Amino acid sequence: MTKKTALVTGASSGIGAVFARELAGEGYSVTCVARSHDKLQELANELGEGHRILVADLSDNSQLQRVVESLEPDANLARHRVLATSGSS
Repeated sequence: MTKKTALVTGASSGIGAVFARELAGEGYSVTCVARSHDKLQELANELGEGHRILVADLSDNSQLQRVVESLEPDANLARHRVLATSGSS
């Protein structure tokens, strides 16, 4: 059986964090992406084992590319459930 995976952007707070928690609760392995390392680490600690964080500002093309490249070895991107939430400055 293939592990369910999800990518949530804007996961450090607000609706992104809520969706990350919900997806983790439904058994997804969640990759949380946001700019704030400290907030992402707090979320990762809350979610527990089997999830990961990626610190990136997705408005920067090189950081966006780094996120995409970090996912490719793990699974076909088409198999990821992707939730992009808007961050604020």
